[in-house]
Amino acid sequence: MPHIMEIMGKTRVVVKDGEVIEVGESELEWCPLIDKLSGVQKITSEEVKKNVESKIKDYGMFTAKRHLLGHDTFVAFGASEIMMSGLRSGFLDATVTACDGAGTVISNNSELVQGMGGRMSGLIDTEPIDGQFVSN
Repeated sequence: MPHIMEIMGKTRVVVKDGEVIEVGESELEWCPLIDKLSGVQKITSEEVKKNVESKIKDYGMFTAKRHLLGHDTFVAFGASEIMMSGLRSGFLDATVTACDGAGTVISNNSELVQGMGGRMSGLIDTEPIDGQFVSN
């Protein structure tokens, strides 16, 4: 089953067996945050594909080699950052999070929650991948 996400201007991306097999058209041409974080000044299908391929290579996204721990906070805002802060402060006891290649994860580990969501954007559909996820 393929994994589906929307990223960089709501561009639909389909990944199967660790490979990008489909990239749609972005609804945006430019985004100041994407420009600042990645230097992309024009969002094209090619730029989106390169971005997702780098996440697969660097973090093992959508593969059994997914790295979930040991990453710094990518941005100071976002759902995973809010959940991470809530867990660290004791405001939250646990979170329920969607994780590429795992499905639904219930955890009280703030670093794991950040590792799952910190580089993820707009996960639409995923399913568990057999194999061992990398812990660091």
